Amino acid sequence: MSNNISRFTSHFSRFTSHVQRLMTHPGFCRYSANTAWLFAEKILRMVVGLFVGVWVARYLGPSKYWLLSYQTDCGKYIKIC
Repeated sequence: MSNNISRFTSHFSRFTSHVQRLMTHPGFCRYSANTAWLFAEKILRMVVGLFVGVWVARYLGPSKYWLLSYQTDCGKYIKIC
């Protein structure tokens, strides 16, 4: 039983040393920073789009918003075909 624990701890210590080396690598740091900016931009874009959509729906009202949605869907359908 203690042999299994010592093998586990040796594998774990090697794994943590590889992770520490990876985290300090300049290329990995640049990659993770760029990925974080891309995720933040995507989330911000979705939140702003939600608020703009709600604002436009309230501004136009149900009848005009329906017409806008219908025209947008027709445009998307024509673009696909």
